[in-house]
Amino acid sequence: MPNQQNLIPMDQRTESEARELSKLGGRASGAARRRKRALKEAADLYLSLPVSDKRRWNALARRGLDPEDVDNQMAMIVGLTDAAADGDARAGRLILDILGEGEFWLRPPYGITDAAARQWADSPIVLWSVDPEDWKDQDVGRIVAGVVEHVQDGDIILMHDLYGSSVDAAVQIVDALLGKGYCFVTVEDLLARNGIEAQDGVIYRSGRK
Repeated sequence: MPNQQNLIPMDQRTESEARELSKLGGRASGAARRRKRALKEAADLYLSLPVSDKRRWNALARRGLDPEDVDNQMAMIVGLTDAAADGDARAGRLILDILGEGEFWLRPPYGITDAAARQWADSPIVLWSVDPEDWKDQDVGRIVAGVVEHVQDGDIILMHDLYGSSVDAAVQIVDALLGKGYCFVTVEDLLARNGIEAQDGVIYRSGRK
C-alpha cells in the first residue's frame, strides 16, 4: 500500500515539508548518479585488464595484435567482429555504432568475409593481393623475397608488425620497391589513381580494374 503522505500534492504541503522533500529527492538523485559513475568506473577498469585466460590470450595474439593490446576490451571487440562476420546483423550495427560517424575502411580479421558481412559493412572492404605470410617464421630474407619478387603495380601488400623480423623486412621491402620506381599510397589513393570509385560492401584486393 502506498504511503498516503506521499500522495499529497506539493502545492498542498507546507513550505518546510516541500523543502524537506526536495532535499530527499536531491539526495536520492545524487546517490543514483554516484552508483552509475561507480559502475562505469568498474567497467572501465575490468575492460582495461589483460586477458587472463591463456588460450584466449594466445588466440587473440595470433591475430596479429600487439601483446599490450590484448585486454578484455579487445576480446569483446574481436567477439563482436566475429559475430558480425558470421552474419549477426545486431553485432554489425553495434560495431558501426562504436566506430561512430566518419570515414573508415574495413579489413576483416583473417580476411574472412561473406555475403552477410558485405551487407552490413558500411564501408569498402580491403583485402590484399600479396601475402608473404610474415607470421610463419622470422626469416627476413624469405619475407622480403616473397614481396619483391611477386609484387606488381597496384598490389595491396599484407604485413604485420607483431615480430621484429616483419618490421625489418618491411624496411627492406620499402627500400627495394622505391629503388624500382614504386611509390606507396593508401588504398583509397590507390583506387582513385586507377579510376576506381570505392563502394560500401565491395571487396578490393588490389588497385587494378
